[in-house]
Amino acid sequence: MSAYEHLLYYAREIVNIKKNLWPNWPNSLIDCLIKALHTGDVEKFKELVDNCLDINHPNERGFSLIHLVILVENLDILDILLQRPDINLNVQFLGETPLSLSLQLENFKEPAIKLINAGCDVTIPNDDFITPLQLAVSKNSLEVCEALVKHGANVNAADFYGATPLHEAVSDPVKVPIIQMLLFYGADPTYRCDDGYTPFMRSLHSYDAAMELLEYEVDFNISTKDHLRSSTLLLALSFKNPIAFEIIKRGGDVNYVSTLGDHPLQDAIFWKDPTMFKELWLRMDKEVIFCTSFPILDLYFSEFCHFNVNEWIDCLYEIFESDIAFDIVDSYVCLTRNPFSSVIEGLAARMVPKEDRIKIIYLFLSHSMPVESNDVYLMYKHFGYNEEVEALLLTEIDQSPFTVNSCLLPSLLLTIHSDVNTIVKSFIEDYVPTFSFPYFLKEVLLMFQYCTPTEEFKTVYFQTIVPMIDFVDNTGWGSSNKEIKELNSVVMSKLYIRTVPSLLEIARNATRTIIISKYEIKDFFQLQKTFNCLGLPKSVIDILVFKLPIYDE
Repeated sequence: MSAYEHLLYYAREIVNIKKNLWPNWPNSLIDCLIKALHTGDVEKFKELVDNCLDINHPNERGFSLIHLVILVENLDILDILLQRPDINLNVQFLGETPLSLSLQLENFKEPAIKLINAGCDVTIPNDDFITPLQLAVSKNSLEVCEALVKHGANVNAADFYGATPLHEAVSDPVKVPIIQMLLFYGADPTYRCDDGYTPFMRSLHSYDAAMELLEYEVDFNISTKDHLRSSTLLLALSFKNPIAFEIIKRGGDVNYVSTLGDHPLQDAIFWKDPTMFKELWLRMDKEVIFCTSFPILDLYFSEFCHFNVNEWIDCLYEIFESDIAFDIVDSYVCLTRNPFSSVIEGLAARMVPKEDRIKIIYLFLSHSMPVESNDVYLMYKHFGYNEEVEALLLTEIDQSPFTVNSCLLPSLLLTIHSDVNTIVKSFIEDYVPTFSFPYFLKEVLLMFQYCTPTEEFKTVYFQTIVPMIDFVDNTGWGSSNKEIKELNSVVMSKLYIRTVPSLLEIARNATRTIIISKYEIKDFFQLQKTFNCLGLPKSVIDILVFKLPIYDE
């Protein structure tokens, strides 16, 4: 408990004592003074003060009367006490003088000014080496700060952590007048606290405060001494302070990497405007990118990059135009789980126009970005069976063990060695919908465009899916009950109507099976290439690769 808290607790204790308990109160003069103080009896207090030989004598609890006078905030009684020529204005209780105690009050200004004008020592720090000037700065009182300085306060006195009043002043942008006053009276703007921060480095959260100190900073390449080891430029960038541009012009190191692997370019990605990113990209040594804590593309495609879509695209093209584009992609692949999935999500989240979207996909593919089967599912889910999906299909896809995803069509494309009916059966058995009944039913309806449901499919649907839909309808669980009922009604009607596959469907399935077996097809790329080599018409190939539906639904 601090001295302030200790005394405040005791003061409240005295105030709460009922009048009928006063006879039991100690009869020492100091306690009689305390009683008069808390009853607000100014005349009685003055009489007792006049008769008190040692006004500074502490009571058995260890504090002097003036401490409680400060806490009670009775200025009339304080004036009476200050008229005593023998009053000790610098007496301490748990390291707090009356002045430092007064500067912790809500209404601190008047008692503090009275104590200063009465001649108290304005340089005495408390047990944490915090001086009255630092307390006044924290209170944002220009008047008290000036009074302290004019009465001898040291503008460069450091606290326990090596921070000066100027370090405290720059912590809040509204304290600019105090910053100006401290500088006028000789505050050292280059003084580094124990963590290695100069006042300028501390001010970088505020453009206005930082501008007051910019011309005083002599070295823009020092780093902090804490675990962050941040440079001046990194600090400015982390606060998105536009003064970072000025720091760069004045020699701030654009290649600095902190001990945690932070680099200026990483922080620039988090800005709303890409101007800083472009400035750093132009100036920096690109090899430094590989010394950072995160792959640059990982951050660039994340939700934390807020460039507008056109600027985002332009900066991405600049990255690919660099000499180390292959290395950047390789680093992204090595250090990121499912890198292409992150790319796809980034393209979808930013609603990148189709032309640029396709170009970016091909850029990654041309820079050896690996493709997994899940990437195809995700691409289809966001953009449908279009050129984006085809671009992935024409690469060597890292096939995972046979599973059917929630997207039926990509499953038909990727599971080369399973016949269509097996895939459809697995889809209905393995993919049990939860919160996504509408999406699931739409996928079932999509299936009707490519194949006829088997009896096995119908059995699973009626025995498993329909009861689940009835449960949702009866309990009101979910927010799309009406849509679910409408979609299910359409599915049910088609299940009853469609019973026999067409000759075209039978021919498609048989042709795929024969070609895959005869030519030992291993993946979609090889299958597509074989179809082309056989000279089949494009319309036939489109049917064989499920791009063209068989049934008009």
